[in-house]
Amino acid sequence: MFRYRFTCAVAALGLSFVVCAPASASIIIDSLSGGALNVSTPPGGANPSSANGGTLSANALGGAHNLSITRTTGTGGFNNSIDQAGNGFWSYSSGPGDAGRGVALYDGGTDNVVSDPGLGGINLTQGGLNDRLVFKYRADQAGSNVLGVVLYSGAGNSSTATANINATGFAGSFADGVIPFSSFVASSGSGATLSNISAIQLVIDGSNVPALDMQIDSVTAVPEPVMGLSLCAASSLLRRRGRTAR
Repeated sequence: MFRYRFTCAVAALGLSFVVCAPASASIIIDSLSGGALNVSTPPGGANPSSANGGTLSANALGGAHNLSITRTTGTGGFNNSIDQAGNGFWSYSSGPGDAGRGVALYDGGTDNVVSDPGLGGINLTQGGLNDRLVFKYRADQAGSNVLGVVLYSGAGNSSTATANINATGFAGSFADGVIPFSSFVASSGSGATLSNISAIQLVIDGSNVPALDMQIDSVTAVPEPVMGLSLCAASSLLRRRGRTAR
């Protein structure tokens, strides 16, 4: 009986190790805690109306981020902020009848011009372990192609992908907006190389969703989760069986 319990415990530990180890491959693009920014366009005036600001941030890939916003329709004020009052979010806010777009840039600099070599050729896949980007988000409306990412590999080579959002409200936990690496398509030159990324743009495109309010908690490159969850479940089952066999 003791031998059975010991075998189960070892198996459970082994499975947990196999499952959890790939998580170390995750790359946080931005936890959106620190590097506070508050960028607004004033009410009135013609469209498009744009503004941007940048700052250093220890929790952003490359050590800095720039936030650019453009109001595309409407006449009200349009605001985006990062970690305002220490809330740890990218907050996107548009008034009734207003719509626009927010872009966060990561290339090691604080301006809104994509630079090369920028991040210096980061491998987002970490040797093939990561296969997707995940936005943790909340929103008051649903919309198509609202979340977006542009990846750059040197000057003139970029790839783009988008994801839809659901109306989650703001009371509950953050939902996952998933952008598989396989969904990226070349948008300039020969496209981006996932193992050689020089700059990243994260996008909230509310141009077709007037009065959208949204929060992003973090954006991370992560491994595919299904197998990990299955193995974790098997590990848990083995532990329960070990306790039952006592």
